[in-house]
Amino acid sequence: MIACTEEVVRPAGEWNEARIRVEDGATDFYLNGHKVVSFQMFDETWQKMIAESKFKDMLGFGKYRKGHIALQDHGDAVAFRNIKIKEL
Repeated sequence: MIACTEEVVRPAGEWNEARIRVEDGATDFYLNGHKVVSFQMFDETWQKMIAESKFKDMLGFGKYRKGHIALQDHGDAVAFRNIKIKEL
């Protein structure tokens, strides 16, 4: 829903490293060691972004503060490894 500030994705066939840090809704997304997106979850701006996105019809999308995570692809082959969740 938010465009990255930098293009730091690695070429096909190489692993990317992503890190997401969320504390009290303040969210930072890092890709390959670069902070590429920062935003605040659960506020009015967040609700508006969801309402204007392709996720608007997904019941509960972006509203829960605890629970399961979802991993997404865009129709291509994808692989995940070394996924860790740490409570702050």
